[in-house]
Amino acid sequence: MAPSSLPKDAQFGCAAGDFLEIALEQECEWDAVTTCFFLDTANNIVEYMDAIWRVLKPGGFWINLGPLLYHYANSSQPSLELTLDQVLHAARAIGFELLEQRPVSCMYTRKRSSMMNVLYDAQFWVARKPKLIVQLK
Repeated sequence: MAPSSLPKDAQFGCAAGDFLEIALEQECEWDAVTTCFFLDTANNIVEYMDAIWRVLKPGGFWINLGPLLYHYANSSQPSLELTLDQVLHAARAIGFELLEQRPVSCMYTRKRSSMMNVLYDAQFWVARKPKLIVQLK
C-alpha cells in the first residue's frame, strides 16, 4: 500500500534525523513502527529495539524486514552485533510478543544489463507491545 492511498484522516509520519533522538520525544505515540533494512544500521541494536518499544502505544505493532549486515562491523567504532536468535531473545526480554517470524529472500539491488543481483536472505517479523504491561517490583 502506498502512503498516498491511505484514508485522508490517517496519520502517517516520517521524520528525518537520528532515530534515537527522535524516539525520545515520541513516547507511546505510534500504533505501528516498520523497520526495513534498518536494524543493522545501529551500532547498538538493543538501543533501537528499546526506542521502538518506547514509541509504540500499548498494543502497537513492530514490523521488521531486513538482514543483519551490521554497518559498523568493519569500522573502528564499537558495535553490538547480535545473531538472529539473540535479537529475537532481546526483543522478547524487552517485552515484545513475537507474532510471526520467517526468512524472506529479498532483492536489494539489480542491474539487468550486467545480470548482477544482490539478494539477501532477510528476516521478516511482526511483534506486538502488549496492551497490558505488568511491571514487577
